Amino acid sequence: MKKLSLLIILLLVLFYSNAQDTPLIGGQAFGEIKNPLAWEGSIKKTSEDGDWSHFLGVDRPLLCIEREIDVNGEFMCLGRIYLDAERFSEILNLEISDLDNTNIRALLRQNYDVPTVRITEQVGAEIFALNICDLLKLKKHTTGLVCHILGYEFRGAPISYQVVYLPPHARRLEIRPRTN
Repeated sequence: MKKLSLLIILLLVLFYSNAQDTPLIGGQAFGEIKNPLAWEGSIKKTSEDGDWSHFLGVDRPLLCIEREIDVNGEFMCLGRIYLDAERFSEILNLEISDLDNTNIRALLRQNYDVPTVRITEQVGAEIFALNICDLLKLKKHTTGLVCHILGYEFRGAPISYQVVYLPPHARRLEIRPRTN
């Protein structure tokens, strides 16, 4: 079985997990973390320009689902997923709590008949923007791991753009499928 990367871990934990298949995060040397807790979040329209707006290729506001994740009380990480606000406008009527334990890909597939058929993952060490540092209560210009996850529907059409910000931390993360 192929080992999952840290990117996939965060992706699953932040947006694509549900109650039955939430992965475990941890490592023998550091102890297990079970089900990181999503504390705060928002669902909003944004006209903020970035890699997401260029990738999605729409010249109108986007929908941004944002979640701050408390990982076992040890550190915070942040995840954002961008979608076309016009196409998925009904999501704006939801409360962030309505998306707890919701698989966003399943939501898009079931409610909009839009499957994510392929993703591209890009990971790198980046200096966090000041607003990210503020949200995660980090010093200005902190460098951390930034994961960009580009989602595609049929015929390679862009469907979602996800960004996960993971601050520096001593914990080694290991992913294993949950066993019941």
